[in-house]
Amino acid sequence: MRSQIVLIIMLMLVFLGCDQAPTTLDEEPYKPSDEAIVLSVDIVNFDFDILNWDFFFAVAATSPEESIVVSAELSVTGNSMATFILEDSGVGSDILVNDGFYDGTWSLPDSMSAYIDTLWTLHVTALSAGETQTDSLSFQPEQPSAPNIIHISHMDTLVRPATGQIRDTIMVEIFHPGGRDSVRDVSLISRKPDSTYANSGSPIPLYDDGGTRPYSGDSIAGDGIYSLILPLESHHLTGTYRWTFSARTWLGIEATPVEDSLIVIESDVLLKGTPGIESLSGVFQ
Repeated sequence: MRSQIVLIIMLMLVFLGCDQAPTTLDEEPYKPSDEAIVLSVDIVNFDFDILNWDFFFAVAATSPEESIVVSAELSVTGNSMATFILEDSGVGSDILVNDGFYDGTWSLPDSMSAYIDTLWTLHVTALSAGETQTDSLSFQPEQPSAPNIIHISHMDTLVRPATGQIRDTIMVEIFHPGGRDSVRDVSLISRKPDSTYANSGSPIPLYDDGGTRPYSGDSIAGDGIYSLILPLESHHLTGTYRWTFSARTWLGIEATPVEDSLIVIESDVLLKGTPGIESLSGVFQ
């Protein structure tokens, strides 16, 4: 019995003295990263807002020191156009304070409008503790295309009815290289014979909706032809109605306006056989 007890004690001592191999459940000891923070600068965004003529950019910069200065320069074909200091202060053009991103904007002056679609280069420099790092990125803004008013159709002369109402349909065909979905709206401004404006001078919309709206008069939706029914009643003025047609994209880029006109005459003018009046009737193309 005593020998068994001695054997058990010896086995326990041997077991306790052995090194235990780690199992798969043992957690790996934490090892702190030995990667040192170095000075770096990187342009992460560089673009142009065509509506407001603003360049905007974001620069990521890091430094082992608390003090870091990030400067930027915009140039065209090697010629400096603007220089400035970027901030990570969360004020002005910068979005968040101390997030490591130095955001900035710069508005293109009207005097430089000819440079919009030129190759621009953003050059940034980070300075900290006597060391510098730089980065550059080039970008060419694209001047958006305007819609083109390529065809207008309507009667160029209408006879004012003695009673009731007669109607004509104005049709305007629009082209845009980006497709019909690029066109936001088409409209006209109408100046009446007494020099006042219809619709209080506000643009009168034309529609490419297949005729779903009142006074639309459109035949096929989405075919690029915008229409409007023109009602002429007995109380309307005779004389020349002068129209200005316009169109614009969703970016607000406007087409070159097109001017046109309509002549409204009394019904007895035709009965009197005024010389040359027949040349006024027909469809304007």
